[in-house]
Amino acid sequence: MRGAGQGFPGIVTLLHLAMQPHPRDVLASVDTLPLARAAEAAAWVQDALGEKPQSLETLMLLAQDCAGQPVAMLIANAFGSTADEARASLARFAASDLAKEALFKVEAEASSLEKLLTDPANPMTGHGLTACAVDSIWTAKPADALAAAAEQPQRAASPLTHAVIAFKSGRPLPAVCACSRIDRAFVGLYAAWPGTERLRGNAADFAWLRKASQALQPFASGHHINAIEIEATPQEAADCSSVKAWNRQAEVRHRHDPERLFHGFLGVA
Repeated sequence: MRGAGQGFPGIVTLLHLAMQPHPRDVLASVDTLPLARAAEAAAWVQDALGEKPQSLETLMLLAQDCAGQPVAMLIANAFGSTADEARASLARFAASDLAKEALFKVEAEASSLEKLLTDPANPMTGHGLTACAVDSIWTAKPADALAAAAEQPQRAASPLTHAVIAFKSGRPLPAVCACSRIDRAFVGLYAAWPGTERLRGNAADFAWLRKASQALQPFASGHHINAIEIEATPQEAADCSSVKAWNRQAEVRHRHDPERLFHGFLGVA
């Protein structure tokens, strides 16, 4: 099994899995806010949650709603051994001033792990209905990055274009990880359009993605290997790893494939 991008020289031959209890109860809350409140919401998440427990997943979607209005959807998924345990994890969201001012809200709705794994991040697009191009950053400054990201969907060529923000704990990955970048938040920009093909004819969508991505670079601490626009910015591949891990990949490639039979990352020597 291969992974970690088209230039990664490794092949997975063995997996060790640490099993975890399946959560008995999963509850989801969604607060739909005006897009102008996105940066404020990001700052609140960072301050209020801090080192959030692994039983709580916090996301934000910047997109157009069904009426074509730009919104920021703050999403919290809580996992617990009981419904009361999951509901307790969501209490801070329900009590926040942002939640009280939401344009629309769903509070502690019953969900499931399977539903979360299969539902699209953007409910406006669904699965299999659009093609997309993506770029992303890791950032230690979620509020600043969100302020820049919130300006981008309104300038997009397609109303299906959106941004997804995942708030992380910032805990470091194991030192042996090849793609070892992680930070307080992941910000992904998705230029999406009707259809199922990734066509270079969608020049306006790709132009939007590259300009929007440039606006986020001042806040970037790295990138995610499976969510970069590598044809336009091949240098981002190196920023998906620590310097030590990137150099180790190059050494492994040189040692085992000195004749360069297998290609590396596009545009990277």
